[in-house]
Amino acid sequence: MKRLLLLFIAITSFVAGLQAQSYEGLLTPASPAAHGVSAERLGRIDAFIKQHVDEGQLSGSVMMIIRDGRIVYHKAFGYSDIETKQTMRTDHLFRIASMTKPVVSTAVMMLMEEGKFGLDDPVSKYIPEFANPRVLESYNVADTSYTTVAARSEITIRHLLSHTSGLGYA
Repeated sequence: MKRLLLLFIAITSFVAGLQAQSYEGLLTPASPAAHGVSAERLGRIDAFIKQHVDEGQLSGSVMMIIRDGRIVYHKAFGYSDIETKQTMRTDHLFRIASMTKPVVSTAVMMLMEEGKFGLDDPVSKYIPEFANPRVLESYNVADTSYTTVAARSEITIRHLLSHTSGLGYA
């Protein structure tokens, strides 16, 4: 549950960072109650983020919730720069990296919930080039020669989502 909440924070911070110029004139603020959003539950977000900022787990965060095309929640917490104590603003821009993983993982889980595939399905079922995988057995640094052996099992969707597939960036 905690990982899911932190994923929510990351995605929301990503969206909030993008919104600085893009939502002007398109999205307008609205009362949460008018769009079926509980003020009490929004208060839980405030407490959750504030706790993580106070405990030093987050330096700062910007949260935005859009419901029915209207901004029903938009707040900044903590600092954009801890050393100078610069307060986070709702229009701060963020440098982000590796947002593909949480976005794609969320999409994959949605497809899995719809029964489109199983977590233990081999990736080769969908990408045939992944069939009959081989793994490194030995590598000679002097001449860059290597040998491989057949993998004990195929890579599954679960392996990809949990980063245990053995695939590297190189």
